Amino acid sequence: MKLKYKIMATTFLAGTCVYMLGEASSLEPSTAKASMVIESMNPIPQNPLTENIISPLGFDHYAYLSPDPKPGDRTVSGIIGMSGGPVWGTPVTVKVNNTTYISTTATDTGDFRDTLAAGYALKLGDTVTVSVNFSDGYSATQTYTVSAGLSKPNIITEVREGVTVLTGTAEPDSYIDIVDAAWSMNNLVGKQTKTSKTGIWTAELLAPLREDDYITVKCNLKGVTSDRTWIKVEAAMYPVITSDPENGSATVSGMSAGGADVELWKDGVKVETATADKFGDWSVTVQPLLGGETLVVKATLFGKMKESTPKTVGLSKLEQVSSVTTNSTKVKGKGAVGATVSVKESNNEIGTGMVDGNGDFEITIPKQTEGSTLSITQTRNGTTSEATEITVAKGLDKVSKISDVTTE
Repeated sequence: MKLKYKIMATTFLAGTCVYMLGEASSLEPSTAKASMVIESMNPIPQNPLTENIISPLGFDHYAYLSPDPKPGDRTVSGIIGMSGGPVWGTPVTVKVNNTTYISTTATDTGDFRDTLAAGYALKLGDTVTVSVNFSDGYSATQTYTVSAGLSKPNIITEVREGVTVLTGTAEPDSYIDIVDAAWSMNNLVGKQTKTSKTGIWTAELLAPLREDDYITVKCNLKGVTSDRTWIKVEAAMYPVITSDPENGSATVSGMSAGGADVELWKDGVKVETATADKFGDWSVTVQPLLGGETLVVKATLFGKMKESTPKTVGLSKLEQVSSVTTNSTKVKGKGAVGATVSVKESNNEIGTGMVDGNGDFEITIPKQTEGSTLSITQTRNGTTSEATEITVAKGLDKVSKISDVTTE
């Protein structure tokens, strides 16, 4: 329909009014300060489903069946969609071998499901075609051949935000197809992925997965396609420290969402940063840690920060401790700077002291009997090491008399 029309914009003291006038109209408001006339011979857009609503043009149209049709199926379901326009009420037609068996409409989410006419059950080799006429005039068609089908692929990897590598199992020697569920043309895999002869596959994605998106995975073998596995992308994993840092450790490593910006905090102070690789692994080098310090990791991806549970730097048992005899009144050794060293005999503390800035300690103890067992530990910030045990040895007897020395 073409219509030559005029649009008159008239400005009044109180505002602006717009008039749409036919060509024959000559109304000119006398109170106007200014006016503008626009002429057009372009057709006014019409929505094919209604006479009084102008429909925007859509894009990224798609239509497919899910699951793929299999022998014996009496119902067919699927999903349609487009960007830039609604799909509710969109007509959907399903034909089997060029005969229409379903005429239905899509829901507001694009889903459709119906039973084949006349109680028909699909047979091996049937051709099933789904056709859609969208409200913007665009048509989409997808054709399937009914086959015995393959088992659905299985995904081993946790499907979370930030993941860029997926692994799983499927039919041996089949090809894996991973797509964005919202747009079937958006293949998420950069190169063709084939399963091994034992059915194992690994796929590297073109971009990190995003939370709340859906992906579908299917496999294809010699023209036969499996049903799709639908998976929702969950929130990114919480970061975790996987290493076991102890007093003196200079490296801390862990895992987070792939590609996340990682920060290592020690006792409330940020000490180092890193970026997780595509597998989520990260590692940082720090100044030697002290036992009892508390470490926390913060990982940020797509503007969302997640924090690990705190991890305490451990205290190893004292390895460098002097021997003790029945004559000893001192215990010496090396420990964690600032740690408190305790010496016990039969669970009774007999001496205590601090490790100095050089890592040395010296503790005064009473003389012990031969065969006694001493337990020595170090404690820092509430963290106590495993005990180092020492058995008291017999000391040399004191010389009481020296015999005369002769030349004979």
